[in-house]
Amino acid sequence: MVPTLKGANVILYSYIIQIPAPENRYLRDASAKPMKTIVLDFGNTSLKMGLFENKELIWTKREAMLSIDSLIEFLSEYTFDAIALASTGVPLSPYVQGLSARWKTLEITNATPVPVTVSYDTPSTLGVDRIAAAVAANAKYPNENTLVIDCGTCITYELIQRGTYCGGAISPGLKMRLSAMNHFTERLPLIEQFEEKTIWPGKSTNESMLAGAIRGWELEIKGFIDQQRHQSDQLNVILTGGDAHRFESTEKMGIFADPFHVLRGLNEIFGYNADSL
Repeated sequence: MVPTLKGANVILYSYIIQIPAPENRYLRDASAKPMKTIVLDFGNTSLKMGLFENKELIWTKREAMLSIDSLIEFLSEYTFDAIALASTGVPLSPYVQGLSARWKTLEITNATPVPVTVSYDTPSTLGVDRIAAAVAANAKYPNENTLVIDCGTCITYELIQRGTYCGGAISPGLKMRLSAMNHFTERLPLIEQFEEKTIWPGKSTNESMLAGAIRGWELEIKGFIDQQRHQSDQLNVILTGGDAHRFESTEKMGIFADPFHVLRGLNEIFGYNADSL
C-alpha cells in the first residue's frame, strides 16, 4: 500500500514517483513481517529518498538538500520501521543524531559490511555510492559479470565479476566537462542549458563545445562497454544517474537503465546489516 501524507501540502505528493513492484526476494524468513525502510542518499546538491518494503521500491523523491528539522517533519508523515542513510557529499553527523533519536537508523559508510567481495586497494577512499552500485548489480545478476555506469557529476564505472567488486574508473561528467572548458580558457563560454540531441559537426563555438562534451561523453561510455565486452564472455550493463537519459543507445546496446539503482544498492546493504540494529 502506498503511504499517504497526513495534513501535508499536496504539492509534496505530486513529486512522488510510483514504482512498479518487482519480485520480492528480500526476506530471509518468508514468515517474517515485511520491513519498511526509508533510504536516504545525500549527494553534493540534492537528496534522493525512497521507501522500500523489503526489496520493493514503493516510491521515490528527489529534493534540494533539506535541513534535519525539515527532513524529520517530512518523514514523520510516513509509517516505516527503519532508516538507512549514506552520503557522497554533506557530513551526516547531525542527520544521524536527529534521526536515530526517533527511528532505528543505520548510517552506511565504506566500512559497512556488504554482501559482495571488495577487491580494491584503498577501500577507505571508496565512495559508498560506488559500493552500493556494485551490491545492487550483484543482487540483480548474481555471480555474473556486470558493468555499472553512473552518469552524474562524474561518470563512474564499476565492474563486478561473479560476486567480486573489482574496481572501475572515474571521469568528468557532462556538466563538469562544459564547466572545465570555460574555467581553463579565456574565451570559451559557460554553457549551462542545452538540448538533448548530440550535435555533430558543430557550426558555432557553442555547438562545437557541445559536440565535444556530449559526443565525447557518449563515445567514452560506448568505448568502456565495448572494451569490457571483448574481455568478458558475457556482460550485463546497467546505466544509472541523472544524465543517463541523454545516452541514446540504451536499447541498441542491450543496456538495462535504472535511475534508482544506487538506492536499491543501499537498501540491499541495509538488509544485510538489519539484524545489527
